Amino acid sequence: MVFEIHERRCRSGLHSVELFMPASAFVARRREEAKPWPPEDLRVRVSVLSFPDRPLKGRELRAALHELGIFQDTVEGMMLRPLQIGGRLHERPLLWQIALFNSKGSVLEVRWHRGLPDFGYTGPPALAKELERVAKAILGMAKGGRLPGDTSYSREEFEAAYRQAYARLKRLYRNPRQDQVAEELGISERTLRDYLARWRLPWPPR
Repeated sequence: MVFEIHERRCRSGLHSVELFMPASAFVARRREEAKPWPPEDLRVRVSVLSFPDRPLKGRELRAALHELGIFQDTVEGMMLRPLQIGGRLHERPLLWQIALFNSKGSVLEVRWHRGLPDFGYTGPPALAKELERVAKAILGMAKGGRLPGDTSYSREEFEAAYRQAYARLKRLYRNPRQDQVAEELGISERTLRDYLARWRLPWPPR
């Protein structure tokens, strides 16, 4: 899956993370279709706000949103567990928008209203069900605790993946380095060290 990650941070510490990827990543292709679905130019944007340690409310929240180019007074969405995206850990992420778009513009947007996702269609009505299926696949991932591009682990998941990655590299190198193990895991070297320190795991694994 090809990802693009766009990040912005405002002075108050509010962090905007946008993930871009092809819609085909969320669709099981059906060979019998005369026209392939989804079209190659259909893409997905997943928008997350990562909040700082202290709460932002009222004018401060509005000013932070405006600084990030989100011109509204407040924002609703789905709170997620901590995510590791692009080598950065986001402790308080809020999924607030999912958009599907093509070369002509947006065709579907999902935002939250009164705690529930609201689907807004601007594309051809005939594609509504297919577009909604893509959006619901992403919502399903979010409800399950993951987002596309998330490389975070539980302690058990990380320890198993860490030991396996080191064992694979040990077949190629006498003494694998931390940067090599991090690359094998798909995380940054700094994130690897953070995980080792957080869960008091030895380097190299015993």
